[in-house]
Amino acid sequence: MVFTEPKTLNQQLAMKEAMSGSSLGKLEETHSRILTQDKINKNIKPLNDPRLKSLDVSKYEYYREFTDPITNKLIDKAWIHYLIDNKTGVIFDLKFKIK
Repeated sequence: MVFTEPKTLNQQLAMKEAMSGSSLGKLEETHSRILTQDKINKNIKPLNDPRLKSLDVSKYEYYREFTDPITNKLIDKAWIHYLIDNKTGVIFDLKFKIK
């Protein structure tokens, strides 16, 4: 399931963390429009979305686990996929994914 608005408080927190560059979760570049010599990575795929043909953007995934502070058990997870304009740093096309 994919949606564009956070549905829980944890998803709201994860979205703010992702957009602020927080290190609480795991941030990973998954797709890139231009693979330069320093970005050669087997895990990064070319970005083939026709809407983005003329833009220099990269796609990222932010993953965050939330645990109960008392029991330390996992209570929620948030996966957020979004695009960053590599020239301006603007974040857009934010999507939440449930796996």
